[in-house]
Amino acid sequence: MTFLRIVVVMISLVTLARPGAAQRAPGEVLSRGVILYEELQLERAVVLLREVTSPSNTAATMAERVQAMKYLGAAFSLLGQRDSALAYFRRMLERDPFMDLDPTVFTPQERQLFAQARRETFVVGVRTLSDTGFVPGPGGVSLRFVTTQHARVQAGVRRPRETEPIAAFRWTAEGASESPWDGLDQKGARLPAGRYQLDVSATATSDSASDTVTLRFDVNY
Repeated sequence: MTFLRIVVVMISLVTLARPGAAQRAPGEVLSRGVILYEELQLERAVVLLREVTSPSNTAATMAERVQAMKYLGAAFSLLGQRDSALAYFRRMLERDPFMDLDPTVFTPQERQLFAQARRETFVVGVRTLSDTGFVPGPGGVSLRFVTTQHARVQAGVRRPRETEPIAAFRWTAEGASESPWDGLDQKGARLPAGRYQLDVSATATSDSASDTVTLRFDVNY
């Protein structure tokens, strides 16, 4: 009787301990996965990195998921699993087209597959530059764009609840590019301080693939 009771208690403790292990912080799991990748323990790294990208892992941030996808693509590249590598690199670019592989960290083999993923994935992205302010006029504004392929890009600025743009501009680009907009409205006047919405659309010049992205930003003087 005593023996049975001890066994039940031990089983219960083990059962209760499992959820705690599954609830590890995604950042910790990601860091451990990267370390295993760097040590070329690739199969073990894949297990942890997939844990971060799992849809059931609701605690993982988008930045953590994107970083995990980058290392999953790299790991599968080294494992010789091209299709899996391309799939993760493409998923990464779809979520953050600004992502790249540092040539001082990743091998030519990994970067070659990443370059192929870029050619097969058309995405446009935009972000604000946090280290600069909004300076209308000849100095331009603190916006940075990226397209994964050569593309025709057009953008319009409007108030979030309005439909008509108060400024519009277009250009062609490939890769990262600075904003061609001077920060002024269509009449050449400064925008009043407040919140604005930037609607960006891009079309690839090679096959007419298209993508759109929206960014909300604040103008302060």
